[in-house]
Amino acid sequence: MRIFAFSDTHGKKSLLKKALKQAKEADILACLGDISFFEEGLEESTRILNKADKKCLIIPGNHEGTRNLRQACSDKKNLIFFHKKVLRIKDVLFIGYGTGGFEQKSKEFEELIKSKKRLIQQAQFIVLMTHGPPYNTCADALYSEKVGNMSFRKFLDKQKQKKAVLSLSGHIHETHGRICRINNNVTVANPGPQGIFFDFNP
Repeated sequence: MRIFAFSDTHGKKSLLKKALKQAKEADILACLGDISFFEEGLEESTRILNKADKKCLIIPGNHEGTRNLRQACSDKKNLIFFHKKVLRIKDVLFIGYGTGGFEQKSKEFEELIKSKKRLIQQAQFIVLMTHGPPYNTCADALYSEKVGNMSFRKFLDKQKQKKAVLSLSGHIHETHGRICRINNNVTVANPGPQGIFFDFNP
């Protein structure tokens, strides 16, 4: 499975179109939020994304309200509003949790994980899609501070028995393009608006 992930285009059509031009070889798209600038350009950006003719899992960032993003996706056949959702595609379990970006703990995320415990236990391959980054990784290093989410990191640290885990996030513009490994089996990345391909081969 070839995943093309991107984030933080902030309503800039040129950035979005440039990313999607690369994405032609992807099997699925993962949009990690902030596709608009405080919802300005939201409708047009989702329309452009839909025209890419690829299924796209999309979560809201801190620039989108969940209700308005859900509405913008509702009449577009290729867009899957993916906030607080879990979806298995072939052998890969996708988990989506958007909004925020600034919170360092998330009770709602922890409740989502708890409610999907059996599915998560059964999965050997996981893609975690969040807007904010997990704590203490290459994706959350803002100058000398670690500003990521501890709930996301706690989840990743519990997946040491999985064959492979991919943690995708955006939000922190200073870490766009960074990729690193934690716990041997977890890849953490902030693909940014330029986007990055990930080949996931269960």
